[in-house]
Amino acid sequence: MPIIRTFSPPPRNARIASPDGRMNVMWDMWFQEIYEIERIEQTAYNTLSTPTISIGGLAAGQVSTATDYTMTPADYAVWCNGNVTITLPASAVGTIYVVANVGTTSVSVVSSGTINGASGVSVSLQWHSITLQTDGTNWIII
Repeated sequence: MPIIRTFSPPPRNARIASPDGRMNVMWDMWFQEIYEIERIEQTAYNTLSTPTISIGGLAAGQVSTATDYTMTPADYAVWCNGNVTITLPASAVGTIYVVANVGTTSVSVVSSGTINGASGVSVSLQWHSITLQTDGTNWIII
């Protein structure tokens, strides 16, 4: 949300009478600073209002689902509401995903490799989650 200012500056083209013109230069610098601050605030607001995070310079997002879902490279976290199966894809070494159960039923997590040596795991309790990382073939709960 942009910061609300409690002052009303005069118009940008307003000039202050000074014999040597120094006040007009200071006036222009003041406006440049205000406009730069507003640009930075708007950029930060636009960036923070999207549901993404940055991991190692890569933007990753959060997904909510009530149906079976296969994680994608653009995902980081999936919030599951219902009896769903989340499939982990074959991914690059070090890829991390979070699977959270926000519903009252169990969430199954499966992979073409193993997850902690098993073919799949379950997140049974509401508000519980698991974080998984891959070695390129198999997944480990971290």
